[in-house]
Amino acid sequence: MMNKILYLSRSGQFGGMEKHILDLINSVKQDYQVHVFCAAGDMAKEYVKAGAVVRFVVPANSFDFSYMRKVREYVINNSINIVHSHELEVSVLGLISISDLNRVKKIMHVHTPITSWKHSFVGKLFKSPLNFIANFIVGNFISDKVIALTAPIGKERVRKELIKSSKVIIIPNSINISDFQIDEKTQHTYKSEILNKYKISASKIIVGNLSRLTKEKGQDTLIKAFADILKTNKNLHLLIAGGGELLTEYTNLIERLNIKDMCTITGVFKEDEKVKLYSTFDYFVFPSLAEGFGYVLVEAMSSGLPILSSNIKVLKDVSYRLVEFFEVNNESDLADKLTTLINRNYNRKDLYKKYERVLNNYSFTSFKHNYLNLYNSLL
Repeated sequence: MMNKILYLSRSGQFGGMEKHILDLINSVKQDYQVHVFCAAGDMAKEYVKAGAVVRFVVPANSFDFSYMRKVREYVINNSINIVHSHELEVSVLGLISISDLNRVKKIMHVHTPITSWKHSFVGKLFKSPLNFIANFIVGNFISDKVIALTAPIGKERVRKELIKSSKVIIIPNSINISDFQIDEKTQHTYKSEILNKYKISASKIIVGNLSRLTKEKGQDTLIKAFADILKTNKNLHLLIAGGGELLTEYTNLIERLNIKDMCTITGVFKEDEKVKLYSTFDYFVFPSLAEGFGYVLVEAMSSGLPILSSNIKVLKDVSYRLVEFFEVNNESDLADKLTTLINRNYNRKDLYKKYERVLNNYSFTSFKHNYLNLYNSLL
């Protein structure tokens, strides 16, 4: 009989963590029957297409005992062998609910380290200590393994979060590198399509960003820096690909800065448009304040783009420092560094060769091998 694995998540929309779960499904579905608890959404539909049994079950709050009961009953009734949780809330509720089931192996994965989370003043007083305690207890005393995406994150789990080193295992994310390496003719076709769709002049240099519009992605810093650069260089256009909770706020910011004609925010886009958007960008800026890995940074590298990234530790590690960096959340430094990057001469073919060497570390084959080894070793 095939072993069974249950993935716990809050979101059913497109995003880095959600893509990670889809990659997991595709990696293990030949060896494991896959089940997922998540919210309804476009990515949840992809989980179903990939062959997973999906249930729209998420916690209503951090003390949702009903969610705990549902997880426990499902694990018992469906003879689940492994529960792999993603992010803190579902990890705490879900794994505690089955803490006494010794036959069920438990894996905890908080993609962005809790020590990197951005809290308000009130959050620092109340949420941050509670998160630390919950993470410490579940990570050390309930989980069989705690995932880290990079070596620095692994060290952070041990040194700052006080997770036992024996619990931590490092497995990087992956992308399908070939998806982003296209010939020049196709790239030109894609770029023309996107420019026409969003009514952007073909004469403009496109500064691009691709991320959900949430506070930790830092697009407000990019928008303000771009407004400053436009004072001396009018031949630029900012294309932010993504939608999210801050769409209205950022649209209003662009209008207040009087740069509406030089900026475009796409809103939510279809997954098959991603490579077309990368083909449109001349430069890629990733101003994130906190990340667990940084999928889009790796995708931009695979696309052969000149890149400017915030200097948070995980992005330096993932990129092997082969991109340019600015001080995180510093719009003045971003503007200066982006101006320098734009004025520099780049050979796109050389960029492809340089970044391709790096991206061999994030192949789907290695990802699949690492996770199957982990799951099989626990049973």
